[in-house]
Amino acid sequence: MFFVDSIDLYVSSGRGGNGCVSFNRGSYGSLGKADGGNGGRGGDVYFIGDKNLKTFSNLKFNLNYKAGDGLNGESNLRTGKSGVDIYISVPLGTAIYDKEHNVFICDILNDDDKFLVLKGGRAGYGNFFLKSCDKNIFDKLLLGGASKLAKFHLELKILADVGLLGFPNVGKSLFINRVSNVFSKVGDYPFTTLHPVLGTLKFFNFDKILIADIPGIIEGSCLGIGLGFNFLKHLLKTKLLLHFVDAEKIDSKSYLLKELAILNNELKVYNLDLLNIKKWLIINKSDLVTSFYSIDKTILSKFNYSNIFYISSKNNIGLKKLCFNICEFF
Repeated sequence: MFFVDSIDLYVSSGRGGNGCVSFNRGSYGSLGKADGGNGGRGGDVYFIGDKNLKTFSNLKFNLNYKAGDGLNGESNLRTGKSGVDIYISVPLGTAIYDKEHNVFICDILNDDDKFLVLKGGRAGYGNFFLKSCDKNIFDKLLLGGASKLAKFHLELKILADVGLLGFPNVGKSLFINRVSNVFSKVGDYPFTTLHPVLGTLKFFNFDKILIADIPGIIEGSCLGIGLGFNFLKHLLKTKLLLHFVDAEKIDSKSYLLKELAILNNELKVYNLDLLNIKKWLIINKSDLVTSFYSIDKTILSKFNYSNIFYISSKNNIGLKKLCFNICEFF
């Protein structure tokens, strides 16, 4: 399945049906009273949240949407049929923007959330309802309202509680495999994870905590290098960030400071709001080394980490303690 987290759609509401100009038959074939019916209104366009969708891949092959046009009114006061409304299903966490004016419209956050983005054209009035109007108003109200056209930009921001980030190959994918209900590809090479992975924490009776893993961050991500920077937006709505570091590479204080500085700078460059999310430092693969630099509180406070955990995702060391603390946090 394609992972599509942004897309542009061309959308049109329906045109309103025209009112009818009609007269019934009077005596001796003369024109009788006006009996023209109203037209039908044009169809509206809605975006609606669907909890079963994870990306915009359902929209990728159809970028144009049009609601139905209203039908014209008819004689004998018959009203034209209204145009069919359309509902465009999007995943939860979708932000919708007016592309032409670069204006934010709404967030779709809950299942079945529904938001009207384009109103259909109004129905034209039949001459039965315009008997007392002068000609200028008559002509204006007789015609149905025009359809509306717009281009919308959709951005997906995954609604996760916990976000995982770190350099490539620090064990994030194996961690989410161990503690959640998903399988993320694991490999001994950079960028094994190519797109965000979302899983639900499995720990005793806790089953509502969502964890998001994104591709690894590298130095220069803010310049477009690597994959992770493009997906940092999916961490903006998290409440807790777990920064993974490889214990095998912590051989000095200077190296650790450099790695943490790079990670936090990438967050800062992308969006300052990411620095305001609670952060824990996770030292992974701690079972593979006999000794490594002991991390003191000054390093934690320098980068605003509120906790530190030593784990091994591969051998299930420290995972229970970490998961317990995650549950306690929420």
